[in-house]
Amino acid sequence: MFQDFRPFEEQGFLITPNTYTGEYSACGLLAIYVTPERKVTYNRTPGQTNNYGNYEVGYTTVTVDTEEISSQEIISIAVEKAKELGADAISNFSYSVEYGAEDAIILYKVSGFCVKRK
Repeated sequence: MFQDFRPFEEQGFLITPNTYTGEYSACGLLAIYVTPERKVTYNRTPGQTNNYGNYEVGYTTVTVDTEEISSQEIISIAVEKAKELGADAISNFSYSVEYGAEDAIILYKVSGFCVKRK
């Protein structure tokens, strides 16, 4: 997965997975968890009598559609929250995705240390 930090750098906002070693003022820790929307559809087939007079039980199929959110959208949320704290950088930046059943994304996580560079 490629995460493009250039649009934020062009705005003067630094994102780095490393510790920021320049002078700074600490603004706070950032932890954002985003759960994608899931739409569950149930399709029920009623029971019926077959050609031999035997009753066959109906069945239900379940379809789950999960909203996909791009890494850029998640990172943009983190940057906006950091800016609200007065930060112009996120150091120790971490981005991860958790998967559930059938490889469906169940959680996006972003964390880091927000700083105002001097």
